[in-house]
Amino acid sequence: GESVWAFSSDGGPRFVYRADGKSFGDGAAANRRNTYLPDGWVTGMAAWRDTQAAKSYVYVAQRGKIVTEDIAGSRQNKRYVESKQETVDKITVHDGDNGAVLASINLARPQSVVVRGDLLYALHQSDQGWEVAAVPLKGGRPQGTWETVFKVPASMTPFDLEVDRSGRFYVSDTDANKVFQFDSRGAVLRTFGRLSAQKPGTYDRETLMAPGKLATWTDADGKDRLIITEYAGPNRVSEWSADDGKLLREFATYQTKANNGYAIDPDDASLIYLPGQG
Repeated sequence: GESVWAFSSDGGPRFVYRADGKSFGDGAAANRRNTYLPDGWVTGMAAWRDTQAAKSYVYVAQRGKIVTEDIAGSRQNKRYVESKQETVDKITVHDGDNGAVLASINLARPQSVVVRGDLLYALHQSDQGWEVAAVPLKGGRPQGTWETVFKVPASMTPFDLEVDRSGRFYVSDTDANKVFQFDSRGAVLRTFGRLSAQKPGTYDRETLMAPGKLATWTDADGKDRLIITEYAGPNRVSEWSADDGKLLREFATYQTKANNGYAIDPDDASLIYLPGQG
């Protein structure tokens, strides 16, 4: 809860960095030095701390190779994108303090990565479709080979994966506006998101809008909570009970579209209009 590692796609070479400004590798990006420059486009990251050894590990899922392409009619002559032909398909393990690469393990089309206990989980796409796989960890490093935990139903288009303390899995489906809770065998236990879409002219707090990245945590009473970030509308972050599916809290940011302007209702100055994502 004290350190943050992030992947930046803002200008120049893509890079992974520590948000507190401490060195995390020796790569030089456009806006920050002493960073890690990944070979592949980063689709997900996870962190785990060995409390006994007082050491942090960071796991970086890399998919297609990062390449450059020309920008027609722009003063910038190139931009960095994910290749559709060349793949990297690996998860690298880093020292959380300095970014040193400690290990690497291959995995086809990784989409998300999670650490829970002594297991590294990943959501990835294979020739047979989407699946959740796991590999044991020892000293923060993968040991052995990936084993399939369960296959994601073919009807879903998964975006992110999370695992709570009770061993339940969560997969977000941005297109379906749903987040699904699974047991360890891949059976659906619960669905978050009441409707498949918001009705025009209304807003339902229990209906999601393009759910994307997920997180889980356990409160002081030992209750598992699910955090959902939404990529459409007001870019809400919402918190739900993992046990009964109730909406507990919500945080709306507005900021990403507030930069595009706002309008005050001329008949009621207490109402403000903002454009939303999507």
